[in-house]
Amino acid sequence: MLLSFRVENHRSLRDEQELILLPSEQSESGFPVPDEITPLRVTGIFGANASGKSALVKALQFMRRTMIYGSVPGFGGPRSNFGTEDDDEDRIPREPFLLDEDSAARTSGFAVELLLQGIRHSYGFTVNDSEVAEEWLHLQTGDGEEHVVFEREGLAFTYGDRDPDAPELTDLLNLAPSALLISVLANASPNMFHSETVRALSRVRNWFRSSLRLRQGDMMRGGTGMRRAPSDRLDRLDRLALLAQAVDTGIRGYSVEENP
Repeated sequence: MLLSFRVENHRSLRDEQELILLPSEQSESGFPVPDEITPLRVTGIFGANASGKSALVKALQFMRRTMIYGSVPGFGGPRSNFGTEDDDEDRIPREPFLLDEDSAARTSGFAVELLLQGIRHSYGFTVNDSEVAEEWLHLQTGDGEEHVVFEREGLAFTYGDRDPDAPELTDLLNLAPSALLISVLANASPNMFHSETVRALSRVRNWFRSSLRLRQGDMMRGGTGMRRAPSDRLDRLDRLALLAQAVDTGIRGYSVEENP
């Protein structure tokens, strides 16, 4: 279950932004211990056009794709690195903020808080154009006990004391600077490794792969069926108007005028 998502320096989001899926009284002073967390079932993102709503969703898509495939947009299968045949094979296809000169040189960051099997998993990474700058995974048990699974700076890894065999993982896998540990372990049949690090990373990756569903629709491109028969379209407009009134937007109705 997703508790929060943070992103920084991605598309139109220059500074760190966080989407929190907890009631406000539970998130004012940080997360409560996992046993006391009551996530929201629905969260809405509101804003003007070009205010960053789509960028937030695309950032979560980028994080998911990078963790599962380590591939560029448009490629459907696993790859050993982030590159394409037509580009520098080590380039990470991030999209930093473009409206100032400093952001292109800064890293882009992505992080989630997940509640899985009663344990809070804090996973994230930062990347520049060619390498993973940071990657980490921390856990918090139901009663609030915290421990570090691993932390990474470049290719330097430190592991928590609960998994003494974990340092051997990076020696065996010959990790590339542009690869995430979570992605490489998953593609290297993690069931072969018996360690807490692999099990915890597999839980996070499996959530992104099996539980996260991202849907985007465009009213004028079939996403909501606005180009269907006129009677059906009017029914949808009436329902949209009721929804707008229910959330007190000030909108009282919609109409469509077609320009031949």
